[in-house]
Amino acid sequence: MEIQLPDYGQLDAAPLPAYTPQPSVGSSRSGAGSQVNVSSYFPSMETMNTSLAHSDFSYKTDNFTLDLGSKVWDAEYPAYGRGAVVQGWLTLQTTKYVSKVEVTVEGSILTTIVNRLGKRVPLGRFPLLRKSVNAFDSRQYTGPKGAKMLQLPFTVEIPRSPILPPSLEYTHSKSGVSVQIQYRVRVDMSRKLWKRGDSIEVPILYLPKSCPNPFHHNPPPLPDDYDWKQRNDLDLLEWKSIDLHPNGNDSPGGSDALSVKLEFPQPLSYKCGTQIPFRMLISCRSMDGATTPQLRELFDSMTTESTASILSVTLLRIMTVVMSNKKVLSESVVSEGVVSGVQWEGQEAEPTSTSSNAHTESQPLSFKVSGAVLGGTAEGEMSWNVPGVAELQYAIRLTLSVPGQESNGTTFYRHTEIIGLNTHSREEIATEAGEDNPVLGLIPSQATPESSNTRT
Repeated sequence: MEIQLPDYGQLDAAPLPAYTPQPSVGSSRSGAGSQVNVSSYFPSMETMNTSLAHSDFSYKTDNFTLDLGSKVWDAEYPAYGRGAVVQGWLTLQTTKYVSKVEVTVEGSILTTIVNRLGKRVPLGRFPLLRKSVNAFDSRQYTGPKGAKMLQLPFTVEIPRSPILPPSLEYTHSKSGVSVQIQYRVRVDMSRKLWKRGDSIEVPILYLPKSCPNPFHHNPPPLPDDYDWKQRNDLDLLEWKSIDLHPNGNDSPGGSDALSVKLEFPQPLSYKCGTQIPFRMLISCRSMDGATTPQLRELFDSMTTESTASILSVTLLRIMTVVMSNKKVLSESVVSEGVVSGVQWEGQEAEPTSTSSNAHTESQPLSFKVSGAVLGGTAEGEMSWNVPGVAELQYAIRLTLSVPGQESNGTTFYRHTEIIGLNTHSREEIATEAGEDNPVLGLIPSQATPESSNTRT
């Protein structure tokens, strides 16, 4: 199933001015030819010319003070959710010589790479968001000339749709590729005559709630202590069935070839932090209608030995970065799946003999494997896509190792299914207040993937 993700193709592709993470004090607006600053997007507060009085986010330049209000959330920077309003006020030292003051909320995605000399160089900067309001215009100002300490309130609303990707800082150590999704509040002051303009840029966090496509519904969440022996409610779900084919060594073939079906609840978009169920139906029928030795041995192995040596189910986080005509993929394991039940299909008792005389057509010739994999950290995972630039996906990868008969080697059944992960379910979005509240579990942190792959 194709996961529906936002389309950013209609955004203005004009290049953004260079961005310096720490507030720039007493500086004029950066020109289009400025070099991109690729220092850390999240500097320490000590490096910023910042005054935090009474937990307020207050930033001062020579000509004005930007205040983004009180600290509401447990985050180092002002944090906002989907459709939130960035509000605050400016305090001008004086209106003398000031012609215009503009407040802009910007978002962009910056990709960089470490070159052969060990220096980090930009691959590109792509716009995600740009909304501006005029906080002051001398042509419309009717107050006293040269007024001092003039306070100017402002509000800038972040669009509710499409859902922009959250703030992120991601570096892949092996390839040297880095992805930074940056949001900021920028204030630009234009001054008359020979007076130099003034500007400041302040990092903010955009941490939106996400949920599945409005035409779909999430499968019911399954708690960690779910009783897997009572699975009647799972049977009511709509499942996607996938036929797995052997790869690796040659299949045993003939009448002993196994039929393996893998199933996931539909749609393939889930709330993170919940159990994602899966099930497999493994069957095989010999010419005389008996349960084949290979099927019986596989069943015995999965019920008496460590299942992990036979069946591996993992949830992967996959970051894709487009670099020239190549795609750099990096993977990291989020969680490992757990098998909760292995039983013959159609009856509780298992076959007692592999002899053809001991079986009839009604004997079970298949068994079912049930389990689940945890969908990452609650409110800490979110699929997103900026086409042609970067994409964060999640996938469930399954590997079944079937020991061969006599001279046959081990046969592997492998499959990777792309899924979507969301911070919330649609029911939660519809019933809970505060949709514009930030999801603090998405606060950026460095990720170090375990493997990488480069595709042309």
